[in-house]
Amino acid sequence: MRPILFLDMDGVIADLGGRQKMLPIEECPEYNEPEFWLTLPKLSWADDLVKACINYFQVYILTSPCGSGSIIGKEAWMVKWYPDLASRMIYTAHKHLLAAPTRILVDDDPKNCARFRQFGGIAIEVPNPIRFPDRPQFPQTDILGMLSTLAKVLSHSES
Repeated sequence: MRPILFLDMDGVIADLGGRQKMLPIEECPEYNEPEFWLTLPKLSWADDLVKACINYFQVYILTSPCGSGSIIGKEAWMVKWYPDLASRMIYTAHKHLLAAPTRILVDDDPKNCARFRQFGGIAIEVPNPIRFPDRPQFPQTDILGMLSTLAKVLSHSES
């Protein structure tokens, strides 16, 4: 059985670009509008990242809700771009509760990654220069290589 990988949506495969803000939902009501999410483009590396994840892991989309409208919009976005994964969406702001030694989180939020690791999981932080300009940036190909290596290591540890 392949290891489980949780892939964050916004900032990892969905491109929030210039519309991305670091505001609470109360100060940014458009986050709760389904149209906000549905109109987002994919990030340039999204297809390669999703394909690599599917090749090596059992993939689930793990995304934080920003109100009921965002759930509708995020699901519609997944149906539009990755229909095979739309039924594998998990909505929670408490991603760390799904951590385990052979479970992987791919996320752009350093706090989510740190908490996931703290609870025993493996986390890969995707560079997001818009939300976290002070964090180290590296080529997306490095992430694809990390996923391949992790899959090999985890498959040997389960044998």
